[in-house]
Amino acid sequence: MRSELVDLLAEGEFVTCTLRVESDLRDQPTSAVQVVRFDDQGRAAEIWAIAPPLPA
Repeated sequence: MRSELVDLLAEGEFVTCTLRVESDLRDQPTSAVQVVRFDDQGRAAEIWAIAPPLPA
């Protein structure tokens, strides 16, 4: 699996990363989004990854 950062958006305590993902399990690249919420000390407090499922 390979990924490439396409876009990065920072808004307050949240950072959203849009990725282009290539996998040997798919014929076409797909997009994925990761959202990271940072705490007051700048540490990643929560991470959400949103992407279509890969075939089994």
